[in-house]
Amino acid sequence: MNHIALRVAALEDYVAFLAAVFGYREHERVVSEEGAFTLVFMTGPEAGSIELIHNWQESVVQPGRTLSHFGFYTGRYDEILRLARDHGAPVLEENLLPGGRRQCYIAAPDGMPIEINDGSFQ
Repeated sequence: MNHIALRVAALEDYVAFLAAVFGYREHERVVSEEGAFTLVFMTGPEAGSIELIHNWQESVVQPGRTLSHFGFYTGRYDEILRLARDHGAPVLEENLLPGGRRQCYIAAPDGMPIEINDGSFQ
């Protein structure tokens, strides 16, 4: 994966959330006065980059304009879960998968589920 793009209504909340929970850092910010949008490109320690798209006229991103969820595999499962909780992200679901692998879904600032998987992609 090169990157994933997400339409978000609360841009700064998303930037702070991705930094605090997953260790992502803002790499580039593009502000288009003419197009009335802001793009924020974030890079992380474990996966591809995330492009956040904020259309200034959208206070709420309509269903179908964002995506279902995105997921991470991490060797820092417990730490990621703790950081998410510390940041106020509710845990939506926790699962024990075949083979004993742990998985959960947490809510991003706009409620979109983020899947967290313990271990590496196999």
